[in-house]
Amino acid sequence: MNKRGQVTIFIILAIVVIAVVGFIFYTRGFFLNIGIGKETGQKFVDSQLESIKQYTEKCMRDSITNDLTLLKPNAGFFGPTIYYIDYEGVQVNYLISQIDGNGNKVNVMKLKDFIEGELSDHIKTKLNTECNLREYEEQFTIQKGVLRVDTLIADNRIVSVASYPVRISKEGFTGEIKEFRVDVISDFGRLYDVATDIVNEEMNTGDFDKLKYELENRDIIIGKDNIYMTDAVYTVTVDGDEVIIFAVRR
Repeated sequence: MNKRGQVTIFIILAIVVIAVVGFIFYTRGFFLNIGIGKETGQKFVDSQLESIKQYTEKCMRDSITNDLTLLKPNAGFFGPTIYYIDYEGVQVNYLISQIDGNGNKVNVMKLKDFIEGELSDHIKTKLNTECNLREYEEQFTIQKGVLRVDTLIADNRIVSVASYPVRISKEGFTGEIKEFRVDVISDFGRLYDVATDIVNEEMNTGDFDKLKYELENRDIIIGKDNIYMTDAVYTVTVDGDEVIIFAVRR
């Protein structure tokens, strides 16, 4: 009888020990799973933020690149203006035109900071329409702040920064990005500065000295085609790559 009682006690103790050990492993696994879930969930949100960053910055870059294909052949405009000359089958914009009633020459160039504003406006339009993150709204709750874009045209690059808070959330996990930035390599700024120098000298003296200018600026090649006695068409190349073309009226 005593032996049976002892066996029963051992069995009960064994069951209790097994239960305690099982409970410990169960709760340990439960909390580990919670931790893994949190870590995995946040990593997923962070990865999608990176995807949004890459997507948005590509849209910004595409906007600038597309604009450059128009700005260079149109001398800072986005197409032919009402002041142009037909030159070898192409409409070339005048940057100096006789447009007043007295036949005086007028500089019709855009200021560079005005073009910077146009580039920024085009980026804003693209981000608000084509690239509005709608496809991400199928996966996340998205909150977007006020969009502001600033663009700088430097000599050999165009830098654009979009201050644009974007916050995404899903199942308690959140992430936020506040700024997007692109740096597009282009000599448009340098080309436009040279065009400005040419226009200023043409306005002041009536004849730009291209040979002297090229000697002082070894990276620049200037083509000058005098047409009749009234017009000249200039092409400006930086290191034999990018080109800007425009006309002046004398």
